[in-house]
Order: sequence, then C-alpha cells, then structure tokens
Amino acid sequence: MSTTVRKHPSSGNYHIPSPGQEMTCRDVYVVTWEGAPSSAPADGVIMGEAIAEGLPYIGKRNTLCDPNIGMMVCKSLDWQKLPGSATAWNVTVTWGTYANWLSPDGAEGEDTEPFTRVTRSASMRMMQVYRTGVTPPAPASYVWPPSLDIGGTRVDINGQPSVLGIPQMAFTVEWMYDRSSQEGSGGGPAPEPPPELVDWIGIRNQSTFLGYPAGSVVVVGANASPLDDQWYMMHFSFLFDWWHHHEQRSAPNVGGLNWLQTQASTFIGASFKQATKVGWWQPYPDLLDINDMFPADVLSAITSLEPTAAFGSGCAAPIRDTTGMQFDFPSFP
Repeated sequence: MSTTVRKHPSSGNYHIPSPGQEMTCRDVYVVTWEGAPSSAPADGVIMGEAIAEGLPYIGKRNTLCDPNIGMMVCKSLDWQKLPGSATAWNVTVTWGTYANWLSPDGAEGEDTEPFTRVTRSASMRMMQVYRTGVTPPAPASYVWPPSLDIGGTRVDINGQPSVLGIPQMAFTVEWMYDRSSQEGSGGGPAPEPPPELVDWIGIRNQSTFLGYPAGSVVVVGANASPLDDQWYMMHFSFLFDWWHHHEQRSAPNVGGLNWLQTQASTFIGASFKQATKVGWWQPYPDLLDINDMFPADVLSAITSLEPTAAFGSGCAAPIRDTTGMQFDFPSFP
C-alpha cells in the first residue's frame, strides 16, 4: 500500500463534562498517499487503506489501558485535505463515552459519580372506602382472604362506599448503562434491556427504598432509550402510595350483597344500614428488594449527597447562609 498514517503531536484533546454528558477525546492523524498524484486511487480507496494501516474506524474501542480513555469508542472521523495537496489529509478522530470520570490507579484526584436523576411528581388517587381511621396492614401482616374486620369508623351508606383522597408520589429514576462492556453468551455485547426487566413490573418494595417504607412503592415501568450504539438511558418508574396501595373491600353474603347492619343514627332523618365485614385488598402482593434493580454504584449515587455542604477550604463556617432558601418538609399528619 502507498498510504501512510501518522499520529499528529497535537493529538489528545479532552472534554470532561458533568456526568450524563459525553466525555470526548480528539486525536489528529495525517493520512498521505505516497505515490505519484497522477496514480492516486479514488479517495474512498485511500480511506480504506488508511484504516488498514491503523487509522481508527467508527465503533472501534480505544485500546489504551486507561479507565477513562479505554472506555471510549470512535464516534466520528473528520477528513480535511491539507492546503495545496490533493492526496494528504488531516483526519480528526473523535472518541467518546458516557462513562463517569475515574482517577487511574495510583493517581491523585477525585472520581465523579455515575449519572443519576430522580424526578418526582405528587398527586392523589381517589379511593372507595368503607372505613376511616384505620391503618393498612404491614407487608408481613397482610393475608387474603382476611379473617378479621379492619375496624375504624363506618362511612358507607347502605353498602355504598364513600370516597377518600390518598396522597401518592410518582417518581422516575434515570441512570446510564453501557451494554458494550457486558459480554453475552456469544462473547459479544449483551442485548439490553433484558426481558427480565418485565419481571419487576408490579413488584412492591420489601425493604426501605429511597427513604420510602417497605410496601409503599410499586414498580410501574422500565424503559431503555439508546443514546448511541453502546449506551442506554435507563428510566425506572415507581409509585409511592400513602396507604401502600391497599384497597377496602366489603365481604358479600351468599347472595353477593354486602353484610349490612341497621345503624342507631340516621342520615338526614332517614334510617340506613352499613357494611359490617370489611377487609383489606392488596393488588400488588409480591414483594422484592427493588434496590436490587440498580447496580451498586448507581444506587450509591442516588442516595448520597454530592457535592458536600458549601464550606470553603479550611473555613470554620459555611461560606454562605442558605437557611433562607432551604425547606424542611413537614411530616404528613
């Protein structure tokens, strides 16, 4: 071959962004057709020969043994002909990865956390209730069919339930996954997302999850959106419910009607009956530790506070009083 490839000394230009954005490196190569210009083949042929001579190609993994650069993949090649030459180019190779920055072994410096983002939205569901002043059962105490009435204050009229608003919090956790660093059974990248993600839908938290008590959060969705050929943005959706997603059901008699009892009081002067046998129903009975849906470093990034409080280096007190801009969320009554 008459094509030569030389790496230019100006190579190695880095952009290290905040987590969630692409970290890049730009290298410059000089590609030259060394034969007579009159015998030069088509540009595409020279490009192919340059790759054969070691010029990176799209999708090639960087071979440097470095925890950051070694994660990068060739994203683009920009060919610019040298002024006055028909057979010589400056080729800018852009490498990129969405991996978070890690300090190489033995080097000083701070690592950055993996990208995570939690979006929350509070709302309320309207629930049919036969009783108020009751507490839903803990996950370990729930049984179906129930053996005991739940107690509380009766609020139905002739077996017709009332309606009560129950606070809820929908939240989505976003994080990034590199499928190209995982090997499937054939030795290549593992397909993502795996079908096992579906198994989590409808599962409630067996233990505390992001501060929410056991049984109060249900998995409602899992989505993987490709950022490029290597990386996915993962979206896991959850729903917190103040009553842990429980519902109230009135036990029917053999005729399919509620067990009713005439009350001593009246409803605007009219006598009425109320349901006497009410139990809890849980539409999401299966429990697992949904912390396991996340890799350990991702879960740590979600639950830890970075950066730390606003102290200057060596300062004895915060560099700024932010109490007027902070809010301690009150507990729900």
